[in-house]
Parts: sequence; C-alpha cells; structure tokens
Amino acid sequence: MVSTFPDYRQKFMKSILHFFTRLRTVFYKAIKKGGDISILVAFLSKVIDFCQHNLYLDKPIEGSFPMFDILKSIQELFGGIEHHVNKGKVFEPLNLLQKTGLLESRSLFNFLVNSLKSSWANVRKNSFELLTRYADTYEAFSDSEFVNELLIPTAMDYANDPRAMMAEAAALMLKIAFLKCTDVLQLNGKTLTGTKHQRRLALLRFVLAIILERLQTFKTTLISKGQTTALIHGYIAFFKHIFADFNLEQSQLTAEETNEWRLFFHELL
Repeated sequence: MVSTFPDYRQKFMKSILHFFTRLRTVFYKAIKKGGDISILVAFLSKVIDFCQHNLYLDKPIEGSFPMFDILKSIQELFGGIEHHVNKGKVFEPLNLLQKTGLLESRSLFNFLVNSLKSSWANVRKNSFELLTRYADTYEAFSDSEFVNELLIPTAMDYANDPRAMMAEAAALMLKIAFLKCTDVLQLNGKTLTGTKHQRRLALLRFVLAIILERLQTFKTTLISKGQTTALIHGYIAFFKHIFADFNLEQSQLTAEETNEWRLFFHELL
C-alpha cells in the first residue's frame, strides 16, 4: 500500500476497495435485520485502528493516501451517507458505524482536524472529506467548548498566517463549522439563533464583515505597519470552498429566509 509506484499502489487499492464492497454485500441482510455481525464489527475496528496508528501529521502522501482511502471507503459503505457507486447504482446508508461506535474515536477526529493544516494539499483535502462524512450528531459538533474555544479561535489565528496552507486550514475549519456546528456556534459572544439556514447565513455575514473591515484598513495595517491582522486570503478561501459545492434550493427556505439570502448575495457582490 505504501509503494512509491503509483500504478502498483492504485491496482492494490482497487482490490482492497472491491473487498470492502463484497464485505458489505455479504453482511447486508444481517445488518438490516439485526443479525450477528460481531465478526464484521471486530474486523472493521482492527482496520480502523491500523489506519489510525499508521497516520501522523505531515506523513508523506504515498503512505497516507491508502489509509485515507480505506477510511473513506468504510465511511461510504458502512456509514450514514448514500454512496454513489456509479450513475445507475447507489448504496443506501447503513448507519453501522454510528450504531456500533466505529470511527467515533475522538483522537482520530482530532487528528483529522489537525491535518487540515498539513503541508500536503491532498492530505488537507482527504481529512476534510472524512470530517464532512461524520454524522451531524457526532458529539464534537455539538460540544460548545470544542467549537467556540478551539475550532473557531484556531481558524481565526490561522487566517492571520501568511502561508497559503494555513489560510486554507482556516477556510476548511470555518466550513466545518458552517456545515456541522451552527447549533452551538457563538459569534461575538452570542450563540446563534434561528433556523439552520439562518445560522449558516449569520456565519457567512460574520466572515464577510471581517473581509470588508480588513479591506478598509489594509493599506495602513498591513502595508505600513506590517500587521497580519489585515490578511484576507483565509477568509476569501472560505467563500471559495463554500461555493464550490453550494446547493440551496428555494423550496428549502421560508419567504423570510429567501429574502435574507437574497440580501446577503447582493451585499457579497
């Protein structure tokens, strides 16, 4: 799996992923009907532990890619999301991971969050994809101390770092908050209220306000005084990541929410 020959590694990983697909097929009925799946759970637990123990921050991409691919496959095949195998085939969610506590390790979760600042772009990408596949009910996302005293402050600190990888880390952390954490998110010392869409909109407005403020003081703060508190590339990257896969159907919104979002996009432009 850690071969430096891409073709060999790709073929080997294809065989492993095919094996996990077959594993899902074999145990599908038992999972759905509440049968004995202890052997499957024990096996997946060992695989997850193996991947976790063989990952470390800034591990070379040749060695980390297979581990990330295996973890993503387990999430896709046994987690709580639809897995689109191809255009004509979709695997329904099994929610096995959540039911059995697999992939619930806080140490693995923290490792993935820390990996958002990896110097390897593909490690950042894979870590973010794994984090977004965690169930919305995962305990860290509703942990106010984690969200408001660790995740958001860390993102704000990284946004003041001139290095591109740190700016992207800030953007990805803010997007995690946007997608998963608005139930407990606090901005300017106040917990957000309203519907999910209104809370998300409040975070976007908060970031936009920072950008506009920094643009006003950019010349004196950064150019004249050399202070990084005028940097905006991390916040611009946040909007880039948000709108890369942004999908908001008007049917999902109330009339009030529609007007609020329309006003925001007008301000953004």
